[in-house]
Amino acid sequence: MIQHATRRMILLCLSMQIVALAAPAIAAETGAEAPHAPVRIDRLEILSRMQPGGAAPTLLSRADLDFVVSSPAPVTADAGVRVEHDDGSGPFSEDLAAGDAWLALRYARLRVLEPAGAPLELAYFVGEPEVFASGREFPRRFGSEEFTTRYRGYLYFPAGPEFDGLRAVDGTGVSITTSPSLAENADLGVFMYQDAAHGPERYATDLRFRRYRPHFSLEMFAGATYPEGDYGLYRAGAMAHFSTPGPGSFFAQAGVLDWDPDDEIDLEDMYFLFEPRLRFSRVAMVYTFFSHPARYRGEETGTPNRMDISGRLQFEELAGGILTAGIESAVLLDPDASDKAITRTGPVVELEAGGVQWLMKLNVQAFPYEQLDGLEAVFAARTSF
Repeated sequence: MIQHATRRMILLCLSMQIVALAAPAIAAETGAEAPHAPVRIDRLEILSRMQPGGAAPTLLSRADLDFVVSSPAPVTADAGVRVEHDDGSGPFSEDLAAGDAWLALRYARLRVLEPAGAPLELAYFVGEPEVFASGREFPRRFGSEEFTTRYRGYLYFPAGPEFDGLRAVDGTGVSITTSPSLAENADLGVFMYQDAAHGPERYATDLRFRRYRPHFSLEMFAGATYPEGDYGLYRAGAMAHFSTPGPGSFFAQAGVLDWDPDDEIDLEDMYFLFEPRLRFSRVAMVYTFFSHPARYRGEETGTPNRMDISGRLQFEELAGGILTAGIESAVLLDPDASDKAITRTGPVVELEAGGVQWLMKLNVQAFPYEQLDGLEAVFAARTSF
């Protein structure tokens, strides 16, 4: 994420988007030839959380927008913007009053596809353009089904850190990735950048491999940040999704993050998530086992020994195939916390209509019971264009 100075850049990007969208209409009115620089919105996600407050509930909201500008040449620019309306505790709200909104440029990237005919994609970026081992890019890159876990991000970790994938490329740098003309269902990339997660004068190099098959998806990465400590910090991890012709499938993420060679590797260094899934006709059961690491994206998590165990039972393809409804429960086990075990449960409803995926979720803290203080409602919408 980039600091307050990028707000002017964000407004400039949005202005460019509006101009690009309006250009064909202007050209039609004037008879001029329209510029060939279409703007495509890749993703728009909005999520709101309603929590009990004083006289009335508090509503916290966030929106993420990714858009792409392409041209006739093999050049593509893409950027991501985040808008948050929170309680004044966000990372860009130090100078804002509670309830004010903040705006941040998550990343900006310029990509060149197959320069001089080489089967490569070159990119120059600033911010956080890539997340390793999340699986979210597989549908766009390889045409796979969506298989990543729901148990991630602001939806499940609003207080932070927002666990999503094993590693985020965050900073200013370049990347070189093989293009589909070399291997249609696999790619290999190297990323070199200043590592913003570990502060100034820290540099990182990561190597990533991705492979897709109809019933198997795999992503692996390894990298280092330096100078840090005596020998640098090292990391490695993998994500896998496997589905069978029968009802079973599983999703897994595992990795060692921010390992110092002077220290022994133990459980606190590990990020581990395992998610078996079962589907029988219109009934689905999803179980998630997630062990928190001590450090994530360069920061202490504060929950190094916590284990989350979640289960969801849902009925799919209801109301003509557009509705999914079920119940989700989770047990949060943390031997270092005052409450060793916290149980949350509540109904979940998902609706897909008109190209928009809607989600409504109610979280009730059943143990220890906290009446209204343990109640939360979540509303979300996601779409692509």
